[in-house]
Amino acid sequence: MIRPQAIKYEIADKQKAIAAGGIGTLLELTKQLDLRKEINRAIPLFKLHLPYDEADHVLNIAMNLLAGGNCLEHIEDRRQDEAYLNAVGAVRIPAQPPRTTSAVASTQPTCCT
Repeated sequence: MIRPQAIKYEIADKQKAIAAGGIGTLLELTKQLDLRKEINRAIPLFKLHLPYDEADHVLNIAMNLLAGGNCLEHIEDRRQDEAYLNAVGAVRIPAQPPRTTSAVASTQPTCCT
C-alpha cells in the first residue's frame, strides 16, 4: 500500500536513493488534495480493499512513469527496488495488471526496455 509518512530529505554517506525526481512531490500533492479519496470515489472497482484500493493502482502507474518506466512491465522493476519502496513508504506495491489474450491486446506494441 502506498502511504508515505511525512516527506523528508537526508544526505548521508551511505544512503539508498532513487533517480526519480518528483515522487515526493506527487505523494505530498496527493495527500494535500486528498486525491486517494477522490480516486477511490471516482473508480469504484473493488468490493474490498485487501490490501490495495483503486488509488494504489492508479498512483502506482503514475509513479512508474515518473520513475522512468514506459510500460506496465516496468512496475516489476519498482517492486524489486528497495530504495523506491522506501521512498513511497511501501513494503510492497501492486503488481502490473494481467495481460489479456484478446486480439486487441496482441496488436499492441510490446514493452520497450
